[in-house]
Amino acid sequence: MAIGNAFNRSGGTGQESTTITIVFEDLTANCDGNRTQFATSQNYDANTIIVYLNGLRQRQNTVGQVGLNGFTLPTAPLLGDVLEVRYEVTPS
Repeated sequence: MAIGNAFNRSGGTGQESTTITIVFEDLTANCDGNRTQFATSQNYDANTIIVYLNGLRQRQNTVGQVGLNGFTLPTAPLLGDVLEVRYEVTPS
């Protein structure tokens, strides 16, 4: 589900030249206790991904970004864990 962002990248509400879309995605179905690398359905803007494991935001320095739509976690989420991500997409 995509939600428009009310704030620009500087934190203000002024007009920006590009539109940014915030995407929330549930990747829970990929949690199996073995997998540590995951893919999002869209290419995200660099350094905008936020990962939540069982509702807890993961520290940015523990989430490795892989390519334009992937990330890694230091340990594999277990079967039954809830894995959700939030990221920004700038249309080209």
